[in-house]
Amino acid sequence: MQQRYNPLRKHSMTSFYVKPYHHTNPSPIRHPNVDQIESLQNLIRMQQKEIERLEHQNKNLMILTNHQTNMIYQERSFRVRSNKSIAEPALQKDDSVKKMENKQQIKSASEKATLSVRKPAISRRLSVLFQKDDTFKLPQILDENIKDADAIQYYENDGSISLLNDILNDEDSFTDVVQNYPAQKVSIIYDKLKKIFQEHAIMFQMILKLKAILMNAFQISKSKILDEAFTLLNTCSIKSMDCKEVQIYLMDEDKKQLYSNTSNKRYNLGEGLVGYVAESRELLNIKNAKYDSRFQSDNYNVVLACPITDQTKCYGVILCVDKNSGQFNQEDEGILKLLTEQAKIILNNILSHDQLVMSINKFRHTLQSSLQFIQQINTQKSLPDLAAQRLKALMNADFASVKLKEQIKGLGIMGQSLETKQFIQTINSYNSPYYHPDVDINAQLPVIAYPIIYNTQPIGGMEFSLVKGVMHSSISSIEQEVLDLFSKILGNCIELQKQLVK
Repeated sequence: MQQRYNPLRKHSMTSFYVKPYHHTNPSPIRHPNVDQIESLQNLIRMQQKEIERLEHQNKNLMILTNHQTNMIYQERSFRVRSNKSIAEPALQKDDSVKKMENKQQIKSASEKATLSVRKPAISRRLSVLFQKDDTFKLPQILDENIKDADAIQYYENDGSISLLNDILNDEDSFTDVVQNYPAQKVSIIYDKLKKIFQEHAIMFQMILKLKAILMNAFQISKSKILDEAFTLLNTCSIKSMDCKEVQIYLMDEDKKQLYSNTSNKRYNLGEGLVGYVAESRELLNIKNAKYDSRFQSDNYNVVLACPITDQTKCYGVILCVDKNSGQFNQEDEGILKLLTEQAKIILNNILSHDQLVMSINKFRHTLQSSLQFIQQINTQKSLPDLAAQRLKALMNADFASVKLKEQIKGLGIMGQSLETKQFIQTINSYNSPYYHPDVDINAQLPVIAYPIIYNTQPIGGMEFSLVKGVMHSSISSIEQEVLDLFSKILGNCIELQKQLVK
């Protein structure tokens, strides 16, 4: 009797139950009968047997291939040994005898090759090297925080380098690995070879970039103009970083702003991407920066930014925008750090050169002032008024004032400077406890008060406002020497004029 199909029973080919969907109308999809199910099962069994047959055939082919490879290697080894050996004169033999001797020699060589085993020392050492980790990373070469000795140690102890160095050390090691090691370990060697080849290609590109930076450094060293030097650096950076645009921002320490000569944008410290990098003093490598809530106003895509810093302060920021090939990597970060170091050297060298030229000009200006003071001694004109004009030009100040001791009367910042016989610097003259509106400069600016000395005694005072420069807002040691000279010349001229008037 034929068994009736039950839709709720467990399916023979599955691990779930088929639950029928009760409907008032008959379903258009009919359940398969038992014959159809059995035919499908038989078809699956046939396919499984076919797969097993093919696997067995593939296994036999692999064995045959290995056997043929061993035979070829044995014949090749025999030929190499026979060529190296010293040929001895032999009697001519029949062809049949020669064939028999060749067969015996090949058989003995094959038996020796079969019985040969790997050198235990080589095997044990390579087994250790296979498990050794890779410790060397290519960006470590450019990392200024890693010493050369440490980088060399990382390279020599690297797992891939040590393994390949041992394998290629001699022919026996290489032959041992190729012939006797399993396919899994040979594939590991392949991966390590591929990794080293890729690093070699990257290192070659890095050498070309470093060569371009070095040649650019020679050109920059000849430049004494800030804009010209940074134009050369900008061009070199675009080529080395392989990006569409490079922006160099410098820091205005007094205004706490970053500005660029090639862009009209100015950023406050902490504002936008540039301000963030300057404030944090950390390198920033970001993809899709315009979707970052911190930098949406900048509308940048792929960005790499690095601050120009030393141990005390930030000089500026170098910003690389939109790499031509994908995203900036660790090698690019190392190259950009070198470029920021070059930018710092440019700033220090050019600023030092500018300070030297400025100092020479100030001494020249002081000598010219002394000649004008001498010429005015015989006139009735006031020397303090002329001295105020010369002081303003000398220090490039917005405001300058020169008063005699009788006019100061011990009041204000000038009076305190006369009393102490030393110069006084204030960040804001209004906030100074010694400020007096009738004596001191009426401006919310940094102010320097300096005594006028004659025979070690103060006979007057001079005061000027500081110009807010890019790097600092204080007087240097050379400027202090210039002011000392200016003060002594002015003091002698004032006393000489007083004596002539009497």
